[in-house]
Order: sequence, then C-alpha cells, then structure tokens
Amino acid sequence: MLSFHQPIWIALGIALSFSLIVLSYLRERSQKRLLRTFASAQMEQRLVKNISPSRRRFKLGLILLALILLCTALARPQYGFRWVDVQRRGIDILFAIDTSRSMLSQDLKPNRLERARYAVMDFVATLGGDRVGLIPFAGSSYLMCPLTLDYQAFTDSLKALDTKIIPRRGTNIAKVIALAEKTVADSSNHKILIILTDGENLQGDVLKAADLAKKNGLTIYTIGVGTAAGELIPGGPGGAFIRDSSGKYVKSKLDEETLQEIAEKTGGISVLLGNNNQGLKKIYTDKLRFIPKKELREQREKLPIERFYWPLSMALILLASEFLIAEGSRGRRSSKKTLKIFSFLAIISILGLIAVKSYAGEGEDAYNRADYAGAQKIYKSLLKGSPDDPQLQYNMGTAAYKNGEIDTAILQFKKCLQTEDVELQKRAYYNLGTSYYQKGKKSSDTEPLEEAIKAYDSCLKLDSANSAAKKNRAIVEEELKKRQKKQTQQNHRTIRTIRTYRANRTNRTNRTNRTNRTNRTNRTNRTKKTVALKVKKIPPDRNKILESRQRWRGRPSLEERQ
Repeated sequence: MLSFHQPIWIALGIALSFSLIVLSYLRERSQKRLLRTFASAQMEQRLVKNISPSRRRFKLGLILLALILLCTALARPQYGFRWVDVQRRGIDILFAIDTSRSMLSQDLKPNRLERARYAVMDFVATLGGDRVGLIPFAGSSYLMCPLTLDYQAFTDSLKALDTKIIPRRGTNIAKVIALAEKTVADSSNHKILIILTDGENLQGDVLKAADLAKKNGLTIYTIGVGTAAGELIPGGPGGAFIRDSSGKYVKSKLDEETLQEIAEKTGGISVLLGNNNQGLKKIYTDKLRFIPKKELREQREKLPIERFYWPLSMALILLASEFLIAEGSRGRRSSKKTLKIFSFLAIISILGLIAVKSYAGEGEDAYNRADYAGAQKIYKSLLKGSPDDPQLQYNMGTAAYKNGEIDTAILQFKKCLQTEDVELQKRAYYNLGTSYYQKGKKSSDTEPLEEAIKAYDSCLKLDSANSAAKKNRAIVEEELKKRQKKQTQQNHRTIRTIRTYRANRTNRTNRTNRTNRTNRTNRTNRTKKTVALKVKKIPPDRNKILESRQRWRGRPSLEERQ
C-alpha cells in the first residue's frame, strides 16, 4: 500500500498552492489597475493583444501542480518493502545509585558511596557495545547521564556523584523505576536497571512500580550496599555522627528483604555488593552475559521503499515545461515545438520510472513468504545472467543459509567479498561468520569455528562499533575453547590408554620372558637328570665286568686262578 512518512507536507503543499492562486489573482488585478492608469482602453487592448490569458493560466497550473508534487516528494511516499540486515546493540543498562546521607556509612571502606562508584566503574570496563546511563537518587532522582556508548562520558558523570547532588533527603526507589521506564521506553534492546542502595527509608509504592516495570519489559537487579549490622552515619555538625531528635546516634542498616522483593517482581536477582564487588560480578556472570546469545542469528528487518523520485521527476518536468512555454500567442510553430519538447521529457521520465529497479522483486517476495528454496532458485537463475553481481551473490547466500545449505551460503558470501561496497562487505563478513558457526555446530571439527572468528574479526576491522559482531565472536570463541578443552581431555585419555597398553604389553613381554627362562631352566635340569641316570647304569667296578666275561667264555675267574 502507498503511504507517506511525513504526510504534513501534503497539507502544506495544498495550502501553498491555494496561496499562490490568491497571489496570482491579486497580482493580475494590480497589473490591470496600473495599466489603466497609464493607458486608455483602446491602447490597453493593443498592448495586451499578443498576451494569451489561457497560456498564462496553463503556466500557472503547471507551477501549482509542480509545487504540489514537490511537497508530495517531501512527504516521502513509500510503496512496497525490502528486507535489509540490521544489527542490535545488545543491552541498555541504567545504573541508579543511592546518594542519600546513609551512603556515607563506612561499614564498606572507604564508604558505601565510594565502594559503589568503584564497583560500577570496574563493571563498565568489561562491557562492549552496550549502552549505559546514570541516575542518582535520594528523595528525588534525575537522569544525569543519558544512555550512551561513550563510556568515558559515563565515567566522568560517575565521578561527579556525591551526597549533596540531590538536596531532597530520603530513598525514593519508586521514582527511580518510573524514570528508568521513561528513559528506555523507545528502546528495542534488552532493558536493565541496576539499583545500588542500602535500601533504608524507602518511599512510595515501590512494589507497584516494580510490577509496572515488568509489564514494560524492564528487568531490575538490586545490589545491597552495606551490612545487616549497620553503621553510624557521618555528616553531623563538626564531623560528628548524625543524631535523631532524641539525641541518639542514627545507625543505617541494610534492608535486604525489600530489595529482594523488588528484584523478584521483575525477574531479576538481589545480591550484596561485598568488599570486592562480588555482587556486580555475580549479576554479569549469572545473568547478563547470557543475554547476547539470543542475537546469534541472521538479522533482517522489513523496511518500506522510498518512492519520492516519482513525484520529484514529474515536478522537474513540469517546471521545465513551464519555462519553455511562452505567454504570447505569436507563432504556432513555437507552440508545437514546445509541445514536442514537453512530450519528449514526459516519455523520458516515464521510461526512467519503468526502468527503476524495484528491491521487492520475485526473490524478495519468495524470501518473505519463507519460500527459501524458491528464492534460492530465483537468485540462482539471475546469477547465470550476472555471475559477478555482488548483491545477487549476497542474496543467494542469504537464501541458501535459510534453506539449510550452509556450504552454498559460505561460497556465495565469499564471492560477495570481492565487491567495493564497504557496507555490503560488512554484512557479508557478518553472515559468513554466522554460517561458519552453524557449520561448526553440526561438526566436531574446530576449523569452522576458527573461520567464523576470522570472519567476525574482518567485520570488526571494517566496523569496530559493530556490537553484534563482537558478541557473536565472543560466543564462538567460548564454544571453540570448550571444544579445544574437550579435545585436550580426549587426547589425554588417548595418551593414557596408549600408555596403559604399552605398560600391559611390557608386562606381558616380561611374563613371557620369565616363562621362557623358566622353561629353559627346567629343560636344562631335566637333561642333567637324564645324563646322571645314564651314568649311574654303568657299573663302577671293572673287575666284576671282566669276571662276568670270563665266566661267559668258560675261563676261571681271578680268584680261581689265584
């Protein structure tokens, strides 16, 4: 549908056209009155003989129509839409710091306010790409530092905090929440309010304000500054501690219970600040650092197409035609010549408008219908005619990514990087990193994750303020470290297995060797025994042998001879 971004210009164009008609009418009457003053009626007719009233009115009509068309162009007509890649900044964090006199208590060194200041400064130093703002409060509050990416300006505002900055005493957290809601009302980012206070002497209906904050998407984290035991409040006359109306010293104690209720109402948590800023570290570790993970995806936004050049082109043609048309009625040839010039300009304008390339083409329509396969097919056919068109390559890569063909998407995004368009390069590097990450999730190999980090690094070189690329790179890097740690553990297990196998093999070899040695020893022993037995069978007395032989031969023995 046709719409106008600033329709007020249309009403202004109609008002200017009406004013121009009135001024032209008054001018014509004035000219006639002056002419009658200097010339008679007969002379007047002869003087205006060659002036054509119809041409004057026609020229005026052209000017009026051109004026309306110019105002229409200023109204920014929009027709159709296109999809573009966008980047979210991440988180909007408002720090609300209590500046009441109880924050001067010294149960945290050097005092509660100084400890809160140092904690916030250390916390902001760990951020990257998230907007921060500052709200000091006591009995009232105000926005001291609007949401900004300039961390140095935020730090300067933080250093200027003291307990005298807000003269109204008390601790009105309800007003702080209302002011925070108003500050982030127009933001589409994640909305965070971090309240640092001792929670004492609360004013207003703070729990009702917390319920309203939750409905508006504001998450509140409360940080208790101080101790439950409490401490005396300095700031009395002559540097003494503050006393109440009865003359007793006033001791400020931390109200943990109320702070816990405020945080739980909005889905946040309540922690104690601690001497080493443990509270803010816990909020970041347990909550905030997980928020950007939701943004690791292709980011596209539907934007209307500006059509201001349509009425602007027609207005220029009308103004040129008005300039070429003469007011006199002399020479019909010049009239015909003017008509030809006007027709030529009109034809050129129409052809130019027809030739204007619409961003909402068939491929974009298919993509919008979630027909990613159809969009990929269309871009593929267009690439056959223009294989080196970086915009088509980028669109093809985006459609392939949505269609689940990650390798094709990676190939097209790499081809798209040859363009000289820096903006297109940044988007291509960003989506290339996301594609590699998706490929790495489906594989146990760490190489795709390493390539994803390289792609995000290239994107950040072209646009160092790209917070989405920074966050996605951190996510991929964390995943890569987990993979590498797991791989290292697996390598250690493999090494232990190999060592165990080698030790077992050595033990088996040793047992075998011992067995072989035992067997050889046993065989040797058996051989020795056999030989010994054979030796025993031989008679040790030679005389008996000779006597037995002689008896066998019939000869007398030695004893008989003797």
